[in-house]
Amino acid sequence: MKLSGKVDIIIILVSLAAVLLVMSFTSSAGETAVITCGGEELFVNFRELTQEMHYTFETGGGTVVIAADGTGVWFESSPCSDKICVNTGKISNAGECAVCVPCGISIYIEGKKSTDGMTG
Repeated sequence: MKLSGKVDIIIILVSLAAVLLVMSFTSSAGETAVITCGGEELFVNFRELTQEMHYTFETGGGTVVIAADGTGVWFESSPCSDKICVNTGKISNAGECAVCVPCGISIYIEGKKSTDGMTG
């Protein structure tokens, strides 16, 4: 039984190391935030920012403020009633998005997506 317990621990540790290795290769940091409002697009390379920036948009629903720094982009404030966009928080990985449907504004993170075992 002692040998079996040691083997189980080794298998668990090797499995954990493999999972962490796969996770480190599959996470993909985006570089550019595409902010879309009223059919217009604003491209923000947030990885190059050295300080927090604020972008203000006047929409049919009111004033929306989007903030960005060197680590990501987020809705700082919005006049919408449910605040789902604000509660989404900071996004920074390729493929992530945040949307304020009532105000008609969205943020999409562009960048290289890495493949995983399922998509190849």
